[in-house]
Amino acid sequence: MAAHPGLPVPAELLRPGLWVANVVYLPLETELVLAAIGG
Repeated sequence: MAAHPGLPVPAELLRPGLWVANVVYLPLETELVLAAIGG
């Protein structure tokens, strides 16, 4: 999100098997979601 860049948690904590969700409308793929899917 442009107003609040970065991740709310360290990317190192993201691992397979976790459910990750962002409650935002735009952008659809935030930094958190991209980090969670490995993108």
